[in-house]
Amino acid sequence: MHTAIQNAYEKEIETLLNSSNSVISRQKEALTHAQEGDAWKSKIRQLEAQHVEEKKESLEQFQEYKKRLLAKEQ
Repeated sequence: MHTAIQNAYEKEIETLLNSSNSVISRQKEALTHAQEGDAWKSKIRQLEAQHVEEKKESLEQFQEYKKRLLAKEQ
């Protein structure tokens, strides 16, 4: 009788450990996915900042071009 109860407890503990390991694995996957998402968000922000800077430079170059054309016409 004692062995049957002990076996039942061991089986229950094994079931709980497997369940816990499953939960931990899912949480690790979710964390990894979230970290990858953060990396992409950071990269997008970086590209947006680069785009704004390039746009600003292009507008400045265009304004200089317009000034040179006006100076030539006069």
